[in-house]
Amino acid sequence: MRGATIFAMLCVATPLLPQQRNEIRTIPLTGVTEKGGILEGLQAKNFRVKHGKTVVKDVTLDAAPRRIVLLLDMSGSMLTEESKNSNWQNAMRMAKAFLVHLPASDWVSLCLFATNEKEIVPFSHDLASVRKAIDNLPDPHSKAVKRVYGRMTYFGDAVAAILATDHHATTFGDSIVVFSDGGFGMEDFGTTGKVAMRRLRPQLLARRIRMFLVVADPRLRLTSALAVGYTSFWPLPFPDGSADPEEGEELDHSAEFALATGGVAVEAEPRGPYSNAFDPDSVDKMMDGTAWLVQNTYQLELSLDKPLQKQQKIDLELVDERGKQNRNIMLLYPRSLEPDSRIVH
Repeated sequence: MRGATIFAMLCVATPLLPQQRNEIRTIPLTGVTEKGGILEGLQAKNFRVKHGKTVVKDVTLDAAPRRIVLLLDMSGSMLTEESKNSNWQNAMRMAKAFLVHLPASDWVSLCLFATNEKEIVPFSHDLASVRKAIDNLPDPHSKAVKRVYGRMTYFGDAVAAILATDHHATTFGDSIVVFSDGGFGMEDFGTTGKVAMRRLRPQLLARRIRMFLVVADPRLRLTSALAVGYTSFWPLPFPDGSADPEEGEELDHSAEFALATGGVAVEAEPRGPYSNAFDPDSVDKMMDGTAWLVQNTYQLELSLDKPLQKQQKIDLELVDERGKQNRNIMLLYPRSLEPDSRIVH
């Protein structure tokens, strides 16, 4: 009887320790083979997180409709005296080619930016109307356009405006597809204007919005861009031979930013050396491939050993049945997790 009393007193006096709770995060992921194929049939066992105690819990292919913002750069660097082959004309052609490869169930909006940003078409299922709006865009060389939009490349301001005016709940796979000559891809990437891109990265990651950069200048070569329409569909090699932007050196900052969000920069093949025009077939292949990257997206569920209190980098590996890493695949996924909008189970 005495032992039972002591046991009861211990039960009352000893507080129960709080149970350790895991945090579950779901991120978008897709993968590209050397020949441009999209990975299929992926399972949790195919992945390994290189550092820490985070593990891949589940992987499922997401077939839901996408919400996509087409963001066209009409700053001064996009314009040339030869208007038919200007970077601006390239951007328009590429945007229209991209629309061809999207399903009618997707929601698409159209925005322009230079110094100022403006939404031309709000989110719509009517892809034909978006295409028509592109055909009817004003001449960027005109004085009226210059007064409305300016000539600077305030990319950060444009993305900030899109995020601020989008009052809909974020849906999985949301993407911003930017058509630009990459004039903001310098050492001071996104620092011109009022909003620097580095300030927007946490918000994009927290809302799981990916960014894809479509290169509209045939003379530009990005070290970390997918060379779509060439003999291989693969990024130009990094100095150490890897496809990880954090392991390369002297990367173009705009392409690196796209990779950090789970997107990528893509470029088509020019008609020839120093040509200011793209090969049309290569452009169609590039936009078809980009549409596939946006559409064929997996929901990759990560289990963290404890609730996220600060930004955490994620480094995924694709492995075979023996646990050996497959280096012939380029994985596209957000490179870090943000503590915002966390879900705790």
